[in-house]
Amino acid sequence: MKPWTLLFPPILSLTLFAAPPLPPSAEGASTNLPPLPSLSNGPTAPPTTTAAVEIAEEAPVQAPEEAHFSKPSPADIANAIRALSATATRDQVIRIAATLGWDLRTSRDIDDFFQLMRAHDHAVLQRGNSVTTKRVLELARRVPYTRKSSQHFLIIYPRTVSAPLQGKIVSKPFEEAYPVDPILAAADAAFRKTTDLLLMSRFMNWAGKVRGRIYLIADPAEWNLIKRTGMSATPVQIVLTEDDTREFFVFVNPMVKDMLEQAVSFAVAELVMKEYAAAVAKQQRARLPVFFVTGLAGEVSGLTAVITEQGPQQVKRWKDRPFTAKDVLHLHRRFSKGAISYSHPPLVERQLNSFDRVVELTSYPRDEEQIFYHLLQSRALVRYLHEHGALPFVVLSKELAQGKIFERAFDGAYARVRLELIGETTSASTTKRTPVRAQEQKSQRGSRTAGTKEAGKKPTTLDKNAATPDEVLKSYRNLRNYARDTIFLPLTEEYMRAQAAQAQ
Repeated sequence: MKPWTLLFPPILSLTLFAAPPLPPSAEGASTNLPPLPSLSNGPTAPPTTTAAVEIAEEAPVQAPEEAHFSKPSPADIANAIRALSATATRDQVIRIAATLGWDLRTSRDIDDFFQLMRAHDHAVLQRGNSVTTKRVLELARRVPYTRKSSQHFLIIYPRTVSAPLQGKIVSKPFEEAYPVDPILAAADAAFRKTTDLLLMSRFMNWAGKVRGRIYLIADPAEWNLIKRTGMSATPVQIVLTEDDTREFFVFVNPMVKDMLEQAVSFAVAELVMKEYAAAVAKQQRARLPVFFVTGLAGEVSGLTAVITEQGPQQVKRWKDRPFTAKDVLHLHRRFSKGAISYSHPPLVERQLNSFDRVVELTSYPRDEEQIFYHLLQSRALVRYLHEHGALPFVVLSKELAQGKIFERAFDGAYARVRLELIGETTSASTTKRTPVRAQEQKSQRGSRTAGTKEAGKKPTTLDKNAATPDEVLKSYRNLRNYARDTIFLPLTEEYMRAQAAQAQ
């Protein structure tokens, strides 16, 4: 092993960020904002097992206790906003709430949005089963299924599965081959984290009869009948999602077993964002930018590979030899056990996507290594935006969901709110540009190509005067100029080598 591999920085390790959960709400509206207390974590409902049933005769799901989920008041929303920025003043909280569409002087806007989300839940319930579910039910008549439920999900899976044993194919309990509880817990966690990040915890409520439903499919023949074209060019290719009915169909096999939790979590976060965008934009098919969905879902799930039917994929070669799905799994298992500090190989500087290519991508490339690069770079960008401005991140999310291009949403929402919160009054759009180094300007001239051509022509060095978050996030122009060196370069082998050399 090369020496630099021992010095992977923490940025490559699994990162799951989440805003604090919101407190319970008292019924009724409040026109006067009370003091903004700190928030505390609430209890989590454990998974519960139901009796084994034939899937075609599934009994109705009983709604759980929902007293904890009540319509929020203006004070609740004020508390939630303040929890994302301890420095926010009372006036700033009111202005930011207005930017998000909520006038805190009355409960009308909040009530209307809450009812809009309940109407969406009702529509999901009215749609019933998707065509895909009906097909799975028909295919599965010969196989007894069982299920488990949690606060937000119902998971349905075969009672037994065929598995190799001493050279023979035998039938064994499904949960011996594929533990179900961790998948269910990961789905719940993904829902909570994503709604927290979007300030939607008091509005989105997948519970009771409108829980998300996860179907685990172990039969390749059944999977081949339901999967769709186009799935082969996505970060997670083993989960088919029916958006309108909150259904997830997951293909399980031994090569993807270790990453099922990540795959399901990614799909859950994706659908939460789709529902959020549809509610905010009031359009059923509203779309967030690909990089934003990829980065946020990737961070929530901790996804570090492209999950294909044949196993996880990362890069084509590492350490001068082919890097296969088995190599990815070996790396993942060692990382999970704490034996190593990294879960994927470093990127190569000359293959980095430019900032413009990352943020302007409208569909995934066909090549799995390129999808992997886009995944990691999108994760790094979204992580940077959130870590240095959780509240501006919420405002940015709302602007993007309403269809604004990233440049306009960043300057008009993220940078503006962030500057206001740190006490600067100058608008990001009129702030004089911070001078950038000649090398940064040179690299940006070719930024609309697939990669940065200037990268890798000379040894990477660590700039002791690297741009601070306040510089990088002051305007879209600054973000575009500094992103490569500040956000993307730390993902690369060249950067890590330079870091290792500097540490000696």
